[in-house]
Amino acid sequence: PIIKEEINHTLIILQDFLSITKVKIDKDIMDINMLTEEVSKSFKPILKNKHIKLDLELLDDEVYISGDYDRLKQVLINLLKNSVEAINKPNGEISVKTSIDNNMFNIVIKDNGIGMTNDTYNHLSEPFYTTKKNGTGLGVSLSKEILKAHNATIRYESKENIGTTVYINMKMGTC
Repeated sequence: PIIKEEINHTLIILQDFLSITKVKIDKDIMDINMLTEEVSKSFKPILKNKHIKLDLELLDDEVYISGDYDRLKQVLINLLKNSVEAINKPNGEISVKTSIDNNMFNIVIKDNGIGMTNDTYNHLSEPFYTTKKNGTGLGVSLSKEILKAHNATIRYESKENIGTTVYINMKMGTC
């Protein structure tokens, strides 16, 4: 099942590569808080293997939006994968928090990884820009496009050698 899921994920990425400016979104009613929890918990085996602590502070309530489950899952997987890859020291930590404020559903993903240089930060949203040996440079730009199609925003704060925090804000009821 994992291989099948990864093949499907790869096919989605290839489709995005072919139509990078036209990200297709198929919205349905979904629980975004449950998706956040599901994706975060799916990383537990990887985190355990790399000795990274996961701190989850999620809302107890269900939060329904009109969204594309698979695309939003792709965004969260990409962000958590980036956090895991940024941690190259013992005592790594990633926190995932959800909240609602002023009719906005917020997801905050924070890591204590290597952070970004100013140069990396300035090129972050550019398609095909990557600092990874085997990266495509599509993850951040695709995530931004997917969130934009959901009337959501993404913002990064990063300090070199300290870590990165990602803020996702989604307007509730207007997705």
